[in-house]
Amino acid sequence: MWLLRFQNIKSSDYGKITRLCKKSGFCPKKFSATIFVKWILIHILLKKSWRKIAEQIWVPYLPIYQFYKRIEDKSELFEMLEYFCEKKVISYIWDEKNANREFLESDELVQKSLLQLKKL
Repeated sequence: MWLLRFQNIKSSDYGKITRLCKKSGFCPKKFSATIFVKWILIHILLKKSWRKIAEQIWVPYLPIYQFYKRIEDKSELFEMLEYFCEKKVISYIWDEKNANREFLESDELVQKSLLQLKKL
């Protein structure tokens, strides 16, 4: 099970995400690049459909889908996923029933999450 902690995104991370999106050739105009990346994380890790994501956030699903199709085969997507894993925004909780703060902030969790990410 993947744990998404968007509250761990810092203001410096927004610039990094925007640079990675521009590097991949995608410059969003209407929505922030970080918002697109959050939607992508929900789609990839939580296995939510584009229509379900769009329904939850009240936006058309087409921009989300187009962004994903442009970036899915590029190395920048994996670089973003690794970056978020290292920043502890995304973490893979395997069969952990009692996850406490020390466990969520541990380097062991980051390493196991990176291994699981490579399997995706």
